[in-house]
Parts: sequence; structure tokens; C-alpha cells
Amino acid sequence: MPTAINLPPGPHNYTVEVSGACNTGTIDLTVLVSTPVVAFFQTNVSSGCSPLEVQFNDQSSGAFSWQYDMGDTLIKYDLDPLTPYQPPPNYPLPFSITHTYRNTTNMPIVDTVTLLVKNSSGCADIFTKTIVIFPEIKSEFSVAGLSRGCDPLPVQFQNNSTGNTDTWFWEFGDGGSSIDQNPLHTFRNLFGPDSMVFETRLIAISPYYCRDTSSHNITVLPYIEANFVFDTVFACTPHKIVITDQSFGADFYSWDFGDGTNSTSSGPQISKTYINNTSLPVTYTIKLRVQNKEGCIDEIERDLTVFPEINASFIASRNEGCSPFEVEFNNNSSGAATYFWDFGDGGTSTEIDPIHLYDRNLMDHDTTYTVTLIATSAEFCRDTMSVDVLVHPYLEAAYAVNDIIGCHPFTITIDNQSVGADQYFWDFGDGSSVSNTDDASFDHIYFNGGNSTLVYPLRLIVRNNEGCTDTLIRNITVHPAITANFLASAFEGCHPLNVTFTNLSLNADNYFWEFGDGSSSVEFSPDHTFTNFGISDTTYIVTLTTSTADGECVKSVSWPILVHGQVIAGFSLPKVMDCNPFPVIFENNSLGGTSYSWDFGDGMDTVTTDLSSVSHLFVNNDFINIREFDVVLVAENDAGCTDEARRTISVYPDIQTSFNASLREGCHPLNVNFSNLTNGGQIFIWDFGDGNTSNLFSPSHIFSNTGTVDSTYRAILTVLSPNNECRDSFSIDITVHPYVQANFTIPDRLDCNPFDVILYNSSINASTFRWDFGDGTDTISYNTDPVVHRFINTDFANQKDFEITLVAENFAGCSSEIRRTITVEPDIVAQFTASQLEGCNPLTVDFINISSGASYYNWDFGNGTSSQ
Repeated sequence: MPTAINLPPGPHNYTVEVSGACNTGTIDLTVLVSTPVVAFFQTNVSSGCSPLEVQFNDQSSGAFSWQYDMGDTLIKYDLDPLTPYQPPPNYPLPFSITHTYRNTTNMPIVDTVTLLVKNSSGCADIFTKTIVIFPEIKSEFSVAGLSRGCDPLPVQFQNNSTGNTDTWFWEFGDGGSSIDQNPLHTFRNLFGPDSMVFETRLIAISPYYCRDTSSHNITVLPYIEANFVFDTVFACTPHKIVITDQSFGADFYSWDFGDGTNSTSSGPQISKTYINNTSLPVTYTIKLRVQNKEGCIDEIERDLTVFPEINASFIASRNEGCSPFEVEFNNNSSGAATYFWDFGDGGTSTEIDPIHLYDRNLMDHDTTYTVTLIATSAEFCRDTMSVDVLVHPYLEAAYAVNDIIGCHPFTITIDNQSVGADQYFWDFGDGSSVSNTDDASFDHIYFNGGNSTLVYPLRLIVRNNEGCTDTLIRNITVHPAITANFLASAFEGCHPLNVTFTNLSLNADNYFWEFGDGSSSVEFSPDHTFTNFGISDTTYIVTLTTSTADGECVKSVSWPILVHGQVIAGFSLPKVMDCNPFPVIFENNSLGGTSYSWDFGDGMDTVTTDLSSVSHLFVNNDFINIREFDVVLVAENDAGCTDEARRTISVYPDIQTSFNASLREGCHPLNVNFSNLTNGGQIFIWDFGDGNTSNLFSPSHIFSNTGTVDSTYRAILTVLSPNNECRDSFSIDITVHPYVQANFTIPDRLDCNPFDVILYNSSINASTFRWDFGDGTDTISYNTDPVVHRFINTDFANQKDFEITLVAENFAGCSSEIRRTITVEPDIVAQFTASQLEGCNPLTVDFINISSGASYYNWDFGNGTSSQ
């Protein structure tokens, strides 16, 4: 029966023809196609946090009944009045259903909503949609401790949230926030005057971003702070302070001054005096306790230290004396740690028991100085005491002499510079009589006829009318007469000239030698080397100056020293090290010479009389070691002065490169073994001439020739010394004949017997071709023309393989071989006999197949019939 597909709704009439074994007939048939029904709805959300309210907006078409299966709820609507179900709300308008999902687990719940709709004919359609409900959470917290208190109020919050929560956000209502699970937060009410209420909110968040919020109020009473200041915290007794109140938010005060007294004054200023009658510092703790009307309390305390009283006292060892004179002060102070003395003359001291020198009273009368002691304790408390000291006028014995050291006879001039003197007493120390002269200036002569220095003390004693005296002594030194004289070990010689001087001077203490060349010495008998860097003679004047230790007595003597011109032997060369043999050209750079002797260090020498260059060949026959040659040049002038220059010439070991090749000619590819016969050298560089190289001692190499003519490669061995400075090379030519490649193709490699095979010769670079057909026959050809050969298989049962070998050869006898196999099927002979060859119609004939080598048979009987 045919199937009606995609017919429009409504009745459709058909005529059906029915046939059977005996008869046929037709029948009319009406097919009623119902209106299509489509189930469909949309939701406002497809996922959300529990409790999740979902609105289902039905958009089905062609429906007569509806069934919503929400997992935990089944809702049905029907337009059939015979059913117990009501029509949808607002029908025939589109309707909506609201459903609330809950999830009290810790994991998401996936619920599948299924809508089944049917039309009036019972045709149905289904639509499903998935709703994801995330776990339900609840935000809740408590306060561990007080939720109402004085500023600052620290509050510890306890997070009591339930459900799968892992993130928390706290808002404390004062601008502060936190993400801790159980935060500690301090609330402030700094400015009052009333209490402040902060609403603290906790927002709990699940891993699925579901959230819930809870809140509590925190009440903070006004801020109160106890505070006060006073002017000085460390002071000496008696100490009066003024206390200034700086408290904030206080209504009530309670003072404790630390000395047994107290007060409830609110200030703003309070005066208080502290007295310390002990010997040690006393610390008083001042305490203030304040309270506001809300009952908040704050306390503060500050320390005040009052130091004990001190007493300054001292005694002077002398209260009167001649200037200058010393006074010792004995300190009897009590309670002091440091002392400051003012001696009245501008001098001061910080010692405990100082000694002071009253140096000068330049007045012509007595002077009184007031000495003051300021005693200070460790706490900077102080006391003062003063005493007078009487100082008589200053008296000083003073004179100057024009010189105090001299040579015999020695005359000095004395200038009297005394101050405040009324009487003078001069003692010259040389045995002469004492003089009382008050002349401002006079002379005196000292004598020394011996061999050693004499010292005379010149003494002056002065006195004033107050009975003060002073004395001044100066020593006058008188040297004996001295001489200067010397001898020299040589007065003439070659540069450099070393001379030893012998000092013959008498009675001197200092010796100063000037050698005439800018140098000098203070030794007694020095050695000195004179130089002459010119080519002509130079004379130096040597002077010896002798003197006494103080330089007062001086004598001199001079002698000439002749130094011949300098001879400098020198030569240069391009380099001092090279490979064997090493030719060297020496450039004579000598100065001041007239003849030159060369020693080359290898047994050879020569003499020249000018500065022309000298050539020499240095040879090293050793293959292993460097050989060194000491080259010496001696330059000499007409005075017989000589100089020598030395340089070392180094010659690297000799290198003699050689090798053999196992083959010098052959076919491609040509494998050649090289035998290294080199003497000397340690680095081997092979260049095979074909772009390939090697660093082996005796390498092997395969030479190729893919061309059509002979190729010649020059194999070069370069041998280097370890430092790559020296090298030697040797080469051999290697001839490689062109490569030969045997090749042929066969169109068919399998066929029936007899098998005529065409062999297409595609060989390269060959001129002679030797064919072996694998059946006992062969042939030779001299071109690449195709070769035809017939292969015979006389076996009726088995295939036969023939291996064809082609050897291709070029003019140089180089050859290449290739083999390919062809297969010949077994031989077939078709043959049969007939039971009769003639007879009456119908004629039946029996055929007997006596064929050989066949597997399949096809008979054609000639009358249009066949058999297999």
C-alpha cells in the first residue's frame, strides 16, 4: 500500500485497486490528515540559584492537550471537557507557568523539563529543556562580645553562614570592608558628641556566584581621650610647673600629682611646685582619669623628675704671686658632675682640680683676677663660687743673638729684649767675667782652638723692684776649622764610567758631592756612575762641599772627570721566529761605534765597519723541536769602548710533506687509500680536489665521476706546525673514469609460452653490452638499440623464471651490471576426441578433452551453443 507523505491537513480521497488469483476489484478510500502539532516553550532563565523561580512561556502550536513534567511537579491542561483537566490559563491566548525550584545540597541539580503536547487526533510532539539549580545559601553572622561600646570598639564577627559558600564580603558601615571569613574590625566615633550606629552587612557568595545578605547594628559611644602637658619634665628643685589640660570629650576629672596630693579640677591650667630634699633624683608620676556622661573612661600618666640641690666650693693653693705663677685649685663642691672654671684672665677649664698659670701681667702694677667655679650636676642643676687672686707685674729675661752657631773665632751680637727688669746679670759661659750692662745691644767673641765642637751657655738673670726674678739661658756653639779634599779611582773612562771617591776632608760633619751631571750624594766616600749618551767626549766637574753638622762652617774642592762617548749596540729584524729555513736581514741600529762584530750563534760570524745590513740563513734540521740561535752584536768605538746587543732567533721544526696513493687511476666510484709519509708537522689538511677535505693522518676517499669523460682530481696534502705558522704541501693527480650505469626495461614480465621479450637498453656511458638471457644463451651489442629474445617454457605444469643479466662496459673497461627477471607461463596444447563425428538428427556426441597445461576450457559447438 502506498504511503502519503507531506500531505496538507484535511481529507484526501484515494481509489485502491485490488487483484487476486481469480479476480480483481477497486475500492474508494478517504485519508484524513490531522493538523500538525509542535511542542515548544521558552523560559526566562535556564539556570540560577535556589530558590529559583522559572517562568515557562508556552509557544506550542496545534495542541489540544499539554503535559509539563518538571521532575518534582506534573502539570496537565486539556481542551476535552470529558477529562478532569482544565484548559490552559487565558486560552486561546499564549499562557505561562511559574515554578520554583529548591536545592539544599552542596552541588548543582540539573532538572529536565519535558513538554508533551497532542492534537485532537492524538498526534503528539515532545520538547525538553534543562534547568540548572545551584545550591541554596544563607548569610548569617553573630558578634563575639559587645555590639555596643566606647570608641575605639573592636568587634570580632563570627560567620555563621550556611550552604556551599566560599567567598564573603563584609561592609562595616563606616567605609571599611573585608573578605575574611571571621574578620576583626575596630569601629570609631571620634567626633561625637552622640553615639553612632553602624549597619554591618555580610554578603555570602557560593562558588556558583549565588549570594545572600544579612546585617547587624553596631553602636559606638563617643570618643574620649585623657591628655595633658606641662612645660618641663626634668628640672632642679624647687620646680614649679603649669599643667595644661588637653583632654577630649571629658565631663569629669580626677588628678593624682604623685606626691600625695590630688584634685578634681577641670583646669584648663593647674600650677604645682615640687621640692626634692634628697640626694638623688625623684620621679613623680602625674595621673589623670577622665570620664564622659556615657560612662566611657580614659586614663593617662606622665612622669616628672626633680633633681637634688648642689653646692659649689673650692680653695686656691696661692692667692698672690709673681707673674707668671701657677695656682692649684682644690674643688670641694658637692652634688656636681661637671665643672667650669673661669680664671679671670680669659683662661677656662673643665677639670675637677685644675692648675692654672697666670702668664703675664704686663701692667706696671699688681692685678687682681676673680676666679669663678660653676658646678653642674648630671641633671644640669648648677651653683657658683668666686675667689680673688693677686698677680704682681710681669718680668721676663729675654735677649736675641744674631747667630748661635759659628766657626772659630765666632763673634756674636746680643740684643737685650727683657721686659720689666730693673737689674741685669750676664754670664757668657766661656770663663769671662759677669757683666751688669743694661745696653740694648753689644758684641762678644768666642774661641775654639781644638778639634771638636764647644758649647758655651749664655745666661741672663733679671730682677724687678717687687723682688721677682727671671732667667734665660741660650747655648752658643763654636766649631773648629774644617777642610775639603778627595781622591778618585779614575779620572777618565768609557760610558758608563763607575768612579769610587775617597774623602780626605778633616773636622767636617756633612759632605755634599756634586758630580757635574745633575746628580749628587751625601755619603762620606760615594761611588758614582758617569754617563755620556753622545758620541763625543764629555768632562764633568766633581765638587765636594764639606760643612759642620749645622751647616755653619763650609769648604769646597773640585776635580774634572772625562767620559768617552757612548757606544750603543743595537739591531732590528722583521721577526724573530719563522719556518725553516729562516733567512734574516739584520739592520744595524748601533750608535757611536766604528767596528761591529756579529756572532750568529750557529758557528758563523762576521765583522763590519759600517751600519750596512747583514743577511744570514738559519737552518733547523730537526723535525720535532724548535731550534734557537743567540745572535750577538758587539759595537766598538775608537777609544776601545764597547757595547753588546743580543737577540734570540727561533726556527720552527722542518716539515717535509709526502704521501702515496693506493690507486692513481680507476673507475667510478674509485676508493683510494692515502699513506702519509710526512716528516714533521702535526696538523694535516687533505684537499681531494672534489670539494671534500679531511684532517686524518692517512685518510681514505672515494672519488666520483658522473660525467661522460675522465675526471682528474689533484689530491693535496698541506702539513702545518702546531701554531699554524709553518706549512708544506705535496700533491698527486687521481684520474677517475666516467661512471657506467647498466639499465634496461621490459614492457611485460609475464606472458605465455613462447614469450618474445623486447629489452629496451637505457644504460648510460657504456659502449659494449653483454647480455645473458638466463636460458643458456647470450649476445653482445655495441649500441642501445632494443634486443629481442624468445623465451620457451616446455613445462606444462609450472611457470618458469628467466634472470636476464646486462653488463654495460665503457672504453676504459669500467662496467655496471643489472639483473631483471621475466616469467613464462606453462605451455598449453588444446586437444580432444569425439565419440562420433557423424550421425542422424538429433546427434549426441561425447567429447573427451586430452589437452595439456590448461586450467580453464571453453567449448564452442558450432551451432550457436557453448560450454565451459
